[in-house]
Amino acid sequence: MKKLLLLFFICIFVSCSLINKKAYSPADIDVSKQKIYIAPILNTANFDSLPSWPADKKRESALLRKIAGIRKILVLKISQSDCASTVRIVQNSDQPDYRVSITLLSVSLIRDSLAIPLRVDIENIQSGSIRTFSMNSSGTYRTKVQKNKTSVIDSLFSRYQTSFPYATIIGYICNN
Repeated sequence: MKKLLLLFFICIFVSCSLINKKAYSPADIDVSKQKIYIAPILNTANFDSLPSWPADKKRESALLRKIAGIRKILVLKISQSDCASTVRIVQNSDQPDYRVSITLLSVSLIRDSLAIPLRVDIENIQSGSIRTFSMNSSGTYRTKVQKNKTSVIDSLFSRYQTSFPYATIIGYICNN
């Protein structure tokens, strides 16, 4: 009798657990994500016009790598954002749904601030529409003045990289 009662409770437990589970068909699960290609940053700014721009090609390329690093940081921040479940960053420009282009327009150094206005173009490949946003971005040098002007410009570029408007651009991407 105990075995029969135990078998009865096991059957009820199994049937209840099967009833409460919702069966998903492949049509119920949406795994499609918008494919986004983030193009390398286009630099139309004339950095040579900065008074402390290095003449040494090695230092110059190190500074330009900081600007190129903005794209890597943007990709990382998108993957950590709330819209990471709806978008997928692709590494080639073959078949994306959206193409994001960032253009550095100009550069100016006023006292301790490096200002580089930029333009962000978000192109919907399927419809052909392009949304363009212009914004300012700057980095400020806040430590004591150093004798080496290259370290000042290096610090300005580091500050510019950290104060770049990543959140604003991600908001534009996620809301398209």
